[in-house]
Amino acid sequence: MKIKTAVRVYVAHKRSMGWEFSGIEKYLSAFARQVGDVQLSNITASDVAAFLQGPRTSAETWHQGWARIKRFFDYWKFRHQMDGIPMPPLIVRPIRTFVPYIYSRAEIRRLVSDSALRAINKRIPLIDPLTFKTLLLLLYGTGIFVSEALSLRECDVDFGSSVITVQRNKHRRRRTIPIGADVRKLLKNYLGSPVRKKFSGGTCFLTRKGKPVMTTTLIENFQSLRRRANVVRLDGAVYQPRMHDLRSTFTVHRIADWYEKGMNAQQMLPALGAYLGQTGFVSIIRHLSLTPQHFRNQFRPNSHKFGAKLMDKNYCTGTSGIRPFTYSKSLRLFRLR
Repeated sequence: MKIKTAVRVYVAHKRSMGWEFSGIEKYLSAFARQVGDVQLSNITASDVAAFLQGPRTSAETWHQGWARIKRFFDYWKFRHQMDGIPMPPLIVRPIRTFVPYIYSRAEIRRLVSDSALRAINKRIPLIDPLTFKTLLLLLYGTGIFVSEALSLRECDVDFGSSVITVQRNKHRRRRTIPIGADVRKLLKNYLGSPVRKKFSGGTCFLTRKGKPVMTTTLIENFQSLRRRANVVRLDGAVYQPRMHDLRSTFTVHRIADWYEKGMNAQQMLPALGAYLGQTGFVSIIRHLSLTPQHFRNQFRPNSHKFGAKLMDKNYCTGTSGIRPFTYSKSLRLFRLR
């Protein structure tokens, strides 16, 4: 089988299973163009190495590309279209040094202050200050992804049961999560406001023209707002605080708050992972490393047994999410005291 046909069949198979695969399709198509439309069995490790070592390719990007091509070859070797896997040896993988920014409550107050939002609105008037403020507080109060917030529809908000249903993209699984009284009040006030009420139904967060807020527009507005509110990273990191860091801030503040209130934080960690849509224990451990040291010292998992024991408990109820009557009070929006 020739490589262009192989890429087409491979991508079609993955999409039939619900994967979007647009980025990987472009990557494998570029690989096919470089090596030429040759038989899979004629591809060599040198061909793969030459493609991976593109101009200005970082070690992290190299590893991602290596893994993509390896999975592609594994697929066809299993189907007896290749005798071996012609992959170059792995290079040393760099240690990831990126650390999310954890906002303080004072910084969040500055971000959602009326003065900062009005100042930004004069420069970029497409998004109403109330829409922007509601979006930022929703991200901080629930820890959902930016894409989940922007795709939230009015019909996804159930005020009676105090739950919202979110979906990262059309190929991801939908999940229903509980919201506390603060988030419920936040959304109810926004959807009932004159700014939003003139547009009935559809997506929750709209521009002044009634169009869904786009991610790029929102991020550009946020960076202007961040600078206006004087929220700056001073630890020498390349990246300044991002909107996505509100998700990490929600997680870290939630864990710290449990400890401060004397709750059993260790028992709540799997529920927190399910609430955030994370399937593994490792992601929560990463967030634990960002909590204050005196809280981390209290978290002493008994080797691998502790993690396995926690993840054995079924806290997530499929598309229905976490039972709202169990966790809504523990995962609600923080008051910015």
